Amino acid sequence: YEQLSGDAIVVWNDNTQAAGNKLRYAVWDGTGWSAPQSITAYTGTEPQNLRLAFDPGSDSMVLVVDDVNADDYALVWDGDNWGNAITLDTTGTAESDQSAIAVSFEAQSGHALVTYGINGSTDVYYRIWDGSSWSGEGSIANPGGSSGDVRWTTLGAEAGTDRIALGVLTRDNNIWFSIWDGSTWGWRQTATTSSGSQVCPNLAVAFESDSGEALAVYGETSDVLRYLSWDEIGAWSSEMDVADLGAEPNSMFLDADPLSDQVMLSVQDADSSLHFILWDGSTWGAGNELEPFTSEIKNQRFIFLWEQISDGWTIGGRVFEDVDFAGIATDWDGGSNDVPIANADVELYDSSDDCISTVVTDPSGNFLFSDLGDGVFKVRVRSASIGIPGTSPA
Repeated sequence: YEQLSGDAIVVWNDNTQAAGNKLRYAVWDGTGWSAPQSITAYTGTEPQNLRLAFDPGSDSMVLVVDDVNADDYALVWDGDNWGNAITLDTTGTAESDQSAIAVSFEAQSGHALVTYGINGSTDVYYRIWDGSSWSGEGSIANPGGSSGDVRWTTLGAEAGTDRIALGVLTRDNNIWFSIWDGSTWGWRQTATTSSGSQVCPNLAVAFESDSGEALAVYGETSDVLRYLSWDEIGAWSSEMDVADLGAEPNSMFLDADPLSDQVMLSVQDADSSLHFILWDGSTWGAGNELEPFTSEIKNQRFIFLWEQISDGWTIGGRVFEDVDFAGIATDWDGGSNDVPIANADVELYDSSDDCISTVVTDPSGNFLFSDLGDGVFKVRVRSASIGIPGTSPA
């Protein structure tokens, strides 16, 4: 979903279309779907694996695509159009089961992080979309004790910060994790050298929404599902058990409740049973087998979503320079002339004129205050943060 408009985007491969037009999308505006259209900015061959992530503070999204040649591409949705396409890697190995691509947004900056593997390399590679351009290619080496080309990557962002957790599964059945702090990678940790499979996402990562602690769950050649935790001090725990599933785990996903420290684990096992296990912020609950036979032993035929409903109000908007200002303020013109202002400090004041919250605008100038109670509020932009030093908030 676009976070400001509330419109939804769905993207898929339509193999009935001609070459160059197979990557398609449609928009849900709350009342109906738009007619399907091809994403002409995409330059790869037939799409095979897709990953789509949204910016929590704007209508922007980033799509990462792995095609039938296992070559990787990324594109940006700006709320209206697809563009800023970039080729990530063309060393594909013609794989059909593995997908080393992932994408996630930093919650505070609004920057997008994409990760991918390169054939013949044990490193994970990444690029950053800052709202206007792509960074150069960076890489992160595997930690000691891990080996093998990258076969899967997965990402999980922390709410309210720029931290992102990374999980990696390699050709040698090794699993390792790392934390991105908004500028550098650190806290690399090898979890196991005996993953049960490399043809499915046999690992998952997520941050608790309140505490800022991370969970990393993974499978081994055992019926027992394992996990590590990471805290803000910067330490990984020792290996611990989630549950004995009765069969070896394969595909798994973690979904954090946006309003608490609860995290839902969805995991399929080698008997095609589907389990949902709740983390309450300190312990795992009892296993809940909701489906005894998905008819799959690797592919994902399930999904879990939290209802993102709170009792609070939200206040949002955009900070921009009205370039053609002629004495009368006008609304944002979509960027035709007006210029969005990124990294502006926006303050929220209550009815007593006390500052109760501060946020920073994203690259598109957007800001958002959420979970507010009833009341009268004022929004101010700190003049110094938009290039007018020595003045009070305006």
